Amino acid sequence: MQWQDEKKRNEKLIADIAAREKDWAKKGESTRMQYEAVIHDLKQEVFVLQSRLNEEEEQTDAKKRVVKGGSLKVENF
Repeated sequence: MQWQDEKKRNEKLIADIAAREKDWAKKGESTRMQYEAVIHDLKQEVFVLQSRLNEEEEQTDAKKRVVKGGSLKVENF
């Protein structure tokens, strides 16, 4: 009788551990997906900001050329 009780407790503990492992795996996957989404958003933001910076630098360079008596045309070498 005592052996049966111990066996049932052992089986319950094993089932509990398996359920917790599943939960941890789900939480880990969820956290990974959130991390990847944040990284993706940040990469997009960096791209947009870099584009804006490049555009501003081009406009600043064009203004400097005009002030010095040059043309507005941007020349690419």
